[in-house]
Parts: sequence; C-alpha cells; structure tokens
Amino acid sequence: MAGNSEAFKSAIRRVHVPVLTLDVKWYYLFRSDGMPDRIKKKSEELNALLRKQGRTNTEVKKLRLLKKKLLDEMVPLLNEGKNKELAEHKKLVDDINSRLEQYEGSDTRLPDDIEKVNNELMMMTMETCYERLQYNQKELDGINSWLSNARVELKKNVARKQEREILNRCYYTYMHQVFGADVLDIFDMEYEPQDIRPKEDMVE
Repeated sequence: MAGNSEAFKSAIRRVHVPVLTLDVKWYYLFRSDGMPDRIKKKSEELNALLRKQGRTNTEVKKLRLLKKKLLDEMVPLLNEGKNKELAEHKKLVDDINSRLEQYEGSDTRLPDDIEKVNNELMMMTMETCYERLQYNQKELDGINSWLSNARVELKKNVARKQEREILNRCYYTYMHQVFGADVLDIFDMEYEPQDIRPKEDMVE
C-alpha cells in the first residue's frame, strides 16, 4: 500500500485526524468483517492513554481548586498572626505546586503520545480497509465475469430451446400430414406425448 512510503507518511502527519476510538463511525468499519487483533490492541493502547489524560485533567482541576481554597484561607491567617496554621497552608500549597508541575510535565507528553498512537491506528485502519476493498473487488470481478458468461449461455440455451420447439412443431405437422391423425394417436400413446408434444399443438 502507498501508506508505507515516507512521502505518504509525511503528508499524513500534516493532516489532523480526530481520535478514532471516540468516533462511533470508526467502529462501523469493522462491523461486517470484524476488527483485526492488531487494531484492537492498538485501540486499547489509545484508550488507555485517553483514560490517563482524563484522570490527569481531573486531578489537576481538583488540585487547583484546593490551592485556591488554601490561598484564600492564608490571608485571614496572616492577618490574625496564626503562623503555625499559615506555615501548614504554605507547605500544602508548595506540595500542590510540586504535584501540578509533575502533572503539567506529563500533560505535555500525553497529547503527543495520543496523537502518535492515533496516527498509527489510522494507518492500520486504512491498510486493513484497502486490503478488504481489494479483496471484495476481486470477488466482484469474478462474480461479474460469471454473470457475463451465464448471460451468454442463457441466450444460447434460449435460442436452442426455441429451435427445438420449432422442430417439434414441424415434426408433428408433417407426421400428421404423412401418416394421418389415427396413426399419430397410436404413437402418442406409446411415446407419452405429454413429454414430447409441443405445448402449442399446431396440428389441425
């Protein structure tokens, strides 16, 4: 497939691809023929990264709210001269800042990891779909060829059928004229005319 070329991969990198596992239509691509194991494994890897990003975002939000609460409480403590409580608040704020730095460092890597795995999943999906398209097209070509040959054979058999029906009518007509109706009736009884007599009896 063209997707293996560096030029193709370079062009793909410039295209924004939505997160595939969040798009229900992506799953429809595998509804008929199933999802290959390698694509399933890669999609699970992507979902694990998305869950990690979700947990990180939730934790960062909680820490920022807690930090704001602590900072709001520090002003009254400072005014009231409650140095011990103030020091405890300051230590908690420092701990929160340290954790936020860790999360923010992780947060900058996660989007890149998600984009990388998502692009890998897209490449696998495209390769699988194009392989299935090519397979189906070969099947269609074979079926179309069979149908074309069948139509030719059908036309030939229709022509042969009409020819035999005409010949049978001619046989009965001439036999009636040569041998007469009485003789034909005797032979009809012997040779089971329901099988050999033409459907439209032309003999008068």
